[in-house]
Order: sequence, then structure tokens, then C-alpha cells
Amino acid sequence: MNKAYGQKYMVTPHLDKLADTSLVFNRAYTQFAICSCSRNAFLSGRRPDQTKVWNFINNFRQVGPNWISLPEYFKTHNYTTLGGGKIYHPGRPPHNDEPKSWSQDYPYYEPPSEGCKKHPTNGGRDIMCPDKGPYDDYFDYKITQQMLKELQYANNKREKDGNPFFIGIGVHKPHIPWHVPEHFTTLYPSADKIPAATDQYPPKGSPSVAFTAEWDGLMEIGIEKGFPGVGGEVQQIPRPNNTQSLSQLFQKSLRLGYYSAVSYVDYLLGLAMDELDRLGLTEDTLVVFTADHGYQLGEHDEWGKHTNWELATRVPMIIRAPWKKNSTNKRSETFAELQDLYRTMANLVGLPDPGKQIAGNDLSPAFDNPSVSISDYAYSQYSRCTCHEAHGPPCRHNKPPAPPIPLWFLNNCEFVPRENITFMGYTVRTAEWRYTEWARWNGEKLLVDWRKVVGQELYSHKGDDGTDFNAWENVNVATDHPEVVKHLSKKLREYAPGIQ
Repeated sequence: MNKAYGQKYMVTPHLDKLADTSLVFNRAYTQFAICSCSRNAFLSGRRPDQTKVWNFINNFRQVGPNWISLPEYFKTHNYTTLGGGKIYHPGRPPHNDEPKSWSQDYPYYEPPSEGCKKHPTNGGRDIMCPDKGPYDDYFDYKITQQMLKELQYANNKREKDGNPFFIGIGVHKPHIPWHVPEHFTTLYPSADKIPAATDQYPPKGSPSVAFTAEWDGLMEIGIEKGFPGVGGEVQQIPRPNNTQSLSQLFQKSLRLGYYSAVSYVDYLLGLAMDELDRLGLTEDTLVVFTADHGYQLGEHDEWGKHTNWELATRVPMIIRAPWKKNSTNKRSETFAELQDLYRTMANLVGLPDPGKQIAGNDLSPAFDNPSVSISDYAYSQYSRCTCHEAHGPPCRHNKPPAPPIPLWFLNNCEFVPRENITFMGYTVRTAEWRYTEWARWNGEKLLVDWRKVVGQELYSHKGDDGTDFNAWENVNVATDHPEVVKHLSKKLREYAPGIQ
């Protein structure tokens, strides 16, 4: 991520090499900063309010049983489509959308998941456990090796029948738990020498509903015994009314865990790129590297995704189309969304445009002219399910603060029926601003009710080149810029009309 996004402390030689031969989108965003909702959206070609997937219960096939998914679109045009790992969120849709999305030459490959299981400590709350075991023990390594085997098969098949291929390699990391080969932690300084986030407080003036105090359902997290300094410790996820955050060494150790997981993913990418070279496919294969959401590592006192802020919604998007010579080693500043991938990938390989039913823009003009502006806006959203309204009894078992229970407490919606969602927050990013509005959710109509706004956020991004993860969105300036709020509030209502 050094050459692509200016993160010079990261050890990612294969991503750096890929960036040297690709078009890097500097302003790319997810539509929903959590796995299942994001993947259901961009893989179906519809936005979350079209898929009606705002939790981990539903999937897009419930409302669009005959929609043609992204891999399925390639399949309908005689591509051999093979996938493995976490492409779709597990079980959403069922069976990884087989057989619709995937050719049946091979069954979709999904080995048993892994975690910090070899030495379970801290009641299963460990999220960091580097290991000295052989690489064959690791989930993402197994996926990568299997998919490279299937790449060889698809290439041999192509040489016989002339049909191209679509290979999806879905590695799980850097999602927690960070069970990675120990070697990748040694690429970095010891944890005590890694800087922590510089602004470890919620943005000043931000509404309570914007914050969350859990990390993928965990309210306490641990680091496995044996890790220097903090091994065996369990600490509570920060709450915005606390004066005490995670200890500094604990934070730095967590950042080391994330960095090492990214370097592990970089290594796996290198295996895939080397195999393309070996097979003589490098110059005529489209390569797309991206993620389903961003990540926060202590910035704003947040950990993980689960917000509408910049670091949760911004994603890497690196696309290599070797036949587009003007795109080699270039950067695009146009606003891009994961939603754009469906149409863009189809157009880059010469397939017919998938039509108006597919959301998102065609980014392919940027490959001929990287300076072109295709969109001036990127939209995301996030649901909130307040403890006292949506969760009911589980709220009482997680040590809630004294009543009235604040909106940030246990407000995840992953396993809450969509009818019981409490609030929806919509956010729009422009070159100079991020504006977010939180409003009541109408569970009967499954629409946002713009008549019942509970929070507004406006953050300046003037001068932001995307390289400093600490300098932005630290102060809510909504009350200082009413005309900007008025304009961007209108844009949100155009994006999601809801009830007005």
C-alpha cells in the first residue's frame, strides 16, 4: 500500500508492483461498511436499498431471484467462472450462489474457517494470534493454492474451447481474527515502536448514533498469550463517554496485527501474479484488487468498520488492464464506488454494457484518460439498531450504561430483522466534504423517514490527498456551513428518496 496509497510504513511489495502496472483509484468507496451488505450490493449490481440487505440475515436473491450477478454475467457470456473463499459473504446468498454465479467444473471452494483456536485463551475473545505453523494450515493460503489450481484448469480449457475465464479469489484477511504466519509480524518493528492513532477521540460534535462500541460483535477483545507485552490481556472496546481507551501498547499491538495480516494478503497476491506470469497470461488478463470495506485502527477511538466515516467507507481499488496503455502506473481522482465494478469490468473486457438495471458508473473511460472526472460523489450508508428498541433482552446481558441507554451502545444490526432497524445513516463524499445524515427507519415500509432526522455530520476534506489517516473528520462543522448542508442533504434525498 506504499506506492498505491502513500502508506510508507507498510510492507507490500506485490501490491506496490501491481500499482506500478495498474490504474489506482484514490477515491473509491463501499456502499455499506460491513461485509455481507457490501458484497450483496456490488456483486448483484444493486445498491443496498435495492437488495434490501442491511443485516446478516437477508440476501439479494430474496428480492431478485432472477437477477444476474456479476460473475453470472460473465458466465452468460461463455466465461468459465470459478471461485473460492470469501467472495459472497458466507451463506448470503445460500451456497455461495451456486450454480447461478459459478460454473460447475469445480465446486465452489470454501475450506473450514480458522481463528485463534490452537491455544484458546480469554474465553474466545482473542483476535490476534500469529503462529509458526506450516502455511498449509492457513485458510487463505488454502484458498489461494486451490484457486491457482483452478486457474490452470480454466486456462487449459480456454486453450481447447476458446472460452475465457473469471477467477474469484476471496481471501478473508485482514479481517479478524489475525491468525497469520508469524513471519509477517517480523516484517515490522516491535509493537512498542509502532505509532498509535493521533486522534483517539470521537469527532467533536458528532451525534451519539454515529459511534459504535463493539468490534464484529465483541465488546471485549484479547491478544493471545505469549505475545510480547500484552499477551493474555483482555480489554474493553472503547465507549465514547470513557476517559480511558485501550492501553497504548495494546493499541499498537493491534495495529501490528492488522499490518501483518495485510502483508500476508500481499504475499498471497504475489503467488497469484506469479502464476499469471508462469502461464503467460499477464498481458491479457484483467486483474482487480479491492476490499468490501475500510478499517479503523483507533482513529476516532473506533476499531473495525461499522461507521460512516472515511476510514470505514474508503476501500482500495487497483485495476490492471494491460491493453489500456494509458492506465499503466497512473492514478485516478474521480470518485469511484464498489458499485461501479460490475459495469466497468464488463466494458473493459469488451462485453456488452449490462444495462440500466445495474447501478453504478462505467469507470472504463478513466483507463484511456486517468484525469477524467466520471463522478463527483460517492455514497455509503449504515444501519443502527439501538439496544433498547431492536435488541431487547440481549441488551441486559452486556452491562449497558445507566438509563437512558445511549444510541452508541450495542447498536449493531447484523442479526436484527430489517423491520426492526432503528436508524439509517446516509453519507456522501465530495472533493471537499463528507456529509452524513441519520434518520429514523420505517420498518413497515423499509424506508428511511427523512422527516425524523436525529443527527447531522459535516467534515471538511479540503486539501486531503488521502495519505493521512489521522488528520480528517475530527470536528463536525455542520452548524458552520448551512449552505453546504442544504446542498448535500438534497443529494442524499435524491440518492435515497425514502419518506419525505
